[in-house]
Amino acid sequence: MKKIVTLMMILSAISMNVFAATEAKKTDVTKADYLKQAEASFNKMDLNKDGILTAEEKKEYYAKMKASKEAKKDPAAK
Repeated sequence: MKKIVTLMMILSAISMNVFAATEAKKTDVTKADYLKQAEASFNKMDLNKDGILTAEEKKEYYAKMKASKEAKKDPAAK
C-alpha cells in the first residue's frame, strides 16, 4: 500500500510538471520569435518597401489600423 501511494504521488508530481511546462510554452517567447514578429510588423508598416520606416509611413499605417478597428465596431459606417 505504501508503494502504491508513493508511486501515485510521484506520478502526480510528474504530471504537474508536464502541465506546467505545457502552460509555459504558451506564454514564453524566444528572442528569435519576438524579432520575427517585429520584422513582420515593420514590413507591414514600410509601405514603399525601402527598408526605412518614416514617420509618414507609421502615421498612415496607424490611421489605417484605426479606421479598420472603427469599421469593425460600426458595420453601418461602410
